Amino acid sequence: MAEVDNRRWYLVHTSAGNEAKVKEELMKRVRSAHLEDKILRVEVPTEMRIEYKNNKPRKVEKVIYPGYVFVEVVIDPTKGAMDSDTWTLIRFTPGVHGFVSVDGRPSPVDDEEMLAVLNADEDQAPKLDIEVGDLVEVIDGPFRGKEGRVTQVDHERKRVYVAIHVFGREVIAELDFVQVRKKK
Repeated sequence: MAEVDNRRWYLVHTSAGNEAKVKEELMKRVRSAHLEDKILRVEVPTEMRIEYKNNKPRKVEKVIYPGYVFVEVVIDPTKGAMDSDTWTLIRFTPGVHGFVSVDGRPSPVDDEEMLAVLNADEDQAPKLDIEVGDLVEVIDGPFRGKEGRVTQVDHERKRVYVAIHVFGREVIAELDFVQVRKKK
């Protein structure tokens, strides 16, 4: 197995929407070329989001970095870069447009940045595209049909707090993510 110090992550550019196909094709090519010891992992970070279709909430998996695939490779310690077999296999995989490069050479992703990317991928709690101050409509529960401003968003508990006018005064309603929809 490769030394930890000899591993680097690279960003490969592809067309948005084709990330999963490129990952699958790249992994097939790695296996058929027996390069599992040089190309260690291929990742397409995703997150769960709540979207609405026909006024009904649904969880949808979305690619966090559209148009990019992350590839972990073993570098040649004498060159400080990947070898030509590895570069060629990745670069000429169908759907790959190229590497994110500096001065024409593939540029590795910073270790701390990659750690953040991998940790974000592990957090699979659905995200809501609503922020404090947004105008929302309540679509379920006792306040259904009412509009209000978001005062707080709690992603851990999947709750949103909305200031709603009821009986001539403002109240703060604590609602589940799926009970509100952002007004356009």
